[in-house]
Amino acid sequence: MLLNYTEVTSSLNPMTQQTIKKPKLPQNYAGGDLPGGVLESERVYESLHLTDGDFSEQEADNLEISRCLIQRVNFSGASLRKIQVSDARFQECDLSGADWSDGGGQRLEMAGCRTIGFCANEAYFRDLRWNDCSASFSVFQQTRFKGAHFEGCNLREADFYGADLTGVVFHNCDLTKARFTEAVCVNTDFRGSTIEELVIGVREWRGAILDPFQTIVLAGLLEIQVRMD
Repeated sequence: MLLNYTEVTSSLNPMTQQTIKKPKLPQNYAGGDLPGGVLESERVYESLHLTDGDFSEQEADNLEISRCLIQRVNFSGASLRKIQVSDARFQECDLSGADWSDGGGQRLEMAGCRTIGFCANEAYFRDLRWNDCSASFSVFQQTRFKGAHFEGCNLREADFYGADLTGVVFHNCDLTKARFTEAVCVNTDFRGSTIEELVIGVREWRGAILDPFQTIVLAGLLEIQVRMD
């Protein structure tokens, strides 16, 4: 069974359509700055257009971000556990080492962001697009995805241990040495991505979607001997 992401790339199997919904952004934004430049716990940030801000190393729990466009903002090292993001687009932001554990988002886009070491353990994402991001060493242990598309991302040594990746698409991504142990990969589409040295077991491959070249790589990963004699 293949998936059709009609709003992301091209059609696959029309019999199993699944659409990733785009963020619902406002035509007009309420503002572009935060009071004091500080993120606050238990706070709702809505209809903002934030640019070139610096929230690095800040700590705030249970905050909500809704209907926001966020460009070139520095969130590196920020601990934002239990964050909830809806209808938001992050463009060219730095989220390296940021912690979104126990949080998540829906109708969320990350475009051209630096997310090295980004952590979202036990999070939940729905309608997620992650495009052209530098995301090596990112961690998504026990995270659930429902409708997610990773396009052109560097995910070297990323950790998806125990994640539910049902129907997730990894297109033109570098997954070298990424960890998928105990993950659910039913209808997970790896076609076009680099899967050399992937850390994954035989059980996790069950139901995954691969291109012909990747099946050769898979044989090597599983130490299978392919012989014609």
